[in-house]
Amino acid sequence: MIRKQYLCTVKRKITNVMKAKFLHAINSFIAILLGVLGFGCSNQEGEDFSCDYGVPYVQLQVQGKITDQASAPVENIRVRIKDTRHPVLPDTYSGEDGNYLIKSDLAHPTSPIMIVVDDTANVYEPDSALVEVEYTRDKISPKDNWYEGEAVVYQDFRLRKKE
Repeated sequence: MIRKQYLCTVKRKITNVMKAKFLHAINSFIAILLGVLGFGCSNQEGEDFSCDYGVPYVQLQVQGKITDQASAPVENIRVRIKDTRHPVLPDTYSGEDGNYLIKSDLAHPTSPIMIVVDDTANVYEPDSALVEVEYTRDKISPKDNWYEGEAVVYQDFRLRKKE
């Protein structure tokens, strides 16, 4: 009885490994096929033609100043953009003068964005702001059809000390 259960378990594991290898082979084949078929484009009329692959992107710059209730600049406050579509946006910290700056290229431009500030030293209360973003639509060059422009966002924060 135990031997039969053991054989069934081994057989099931072998079957799962074979399924995984088969699916991996099929996925690789499809990726190669799509790569070969998808990366070709032609222009039969002989006109100036641009063949673009990619995603829309923007250049986003978020800046501002962090002060306390007495309007004195606060340094070493972490500033981040909280966005589920761009989970790897860089964090930054405010400088001696309380100023911060985040620059990033974003795929799939979003608006509004959530700017979150928090004190890693745990002296000040965290704060956040939901900010509407207007992107300019100026093109860098006529051949860059995915560039959607840039945006500069200014957002200041006044933090309260924790009690």
